[in-house]
Formats: sequence, structure tokens, C-alpha cells
Amino acid sequence: MDTAAVDEEGNAPGKSSSINYANAAEAALGVAVRSLGPQAVLSVLPLQIQEGLAGTAEPRTWLLPALRKHVRGTQLGFWASDLAPLAKQMGAAAAAASQAGRKSTAVACHALELQLWGCLQAFASWPTDAAEAYGGGSELL
Repeated sequence: MDTAAVDEEGNAPGKSSSINYANAAEAALGVAVRSLGPQAVLSVLPLQIQEGLAGTAEPRTWLLPALRKHVRGTQLGFWASDLAPLAKQMGAAAAAASQAGRKSTAVACHALELQLWGCLQAFASWPTDAAEAYGGGSELL
């Protein structure tokens, strides 16, 4: 093995720097979500999940873990009005794909449904619109 081709930690050239860039990008996205709010971030970087399933755009499913991790003190109503319907659509798409024998699509849609529902806890953490959201969205839950 060529020792010049590895750094002090034993990583190949560029590997540790690409990890650093990924960490920096995640940190920047987290700051944007916390500072601007998920509505503003998703208006600039929409999830495009339905478009991704249709093959017309690249889905940004990588945003879902960032939302789950960084959303706090925002509008629960936004989750109820935007992300919950998308979760229901993914559940319906998973069921339809399963019925049609498209297992990989069914599994992907079900995973997206679970990730969208997983974001609920973050949106429910100190919501700014608790009274309105719980008053109007309790039938959803």
C-alpha cells in the first residue's frame, strides 16, 4: 500500500474532506431550519417527493432527517397542512404499489411515510401555534 495515498487517520485522499463538507452542509442546513423555519427552507428546497416518484425530479428526501433533527418552536399547523397529507399520500401509494406487485416502490413509499410521520415530534416540540393546531388538527392524530 502506498503510504503517501493515506492521511494520518488512514483515510484515502479527499475522504475526510468530503466528510467535513457533508458535516458543514448539514450544520448550515440546521442553522437555516432553526433560524428561518421549515416553511422558508422548504419553500426554497421543496421535498419533491411526488415528482421523484413520477420520475420528473430528484426528490430531496435527505431533508427529512434534517427537519426531524433541527425543527423546534415552529408551527405545528404547517406539519398538519403540508407534511401530514404527504404522509397519507405516501401510505396510499405504498398500499397501491404493494397491490400492484411493485415491492420496491411500496417499501420506498412506506419508508417515506414513516419519515414524514417521524417529523411530527419535532414540529410538536414547543409549537408556536399549539392552541390552533391542537384545536383544528386533533382529528388527524
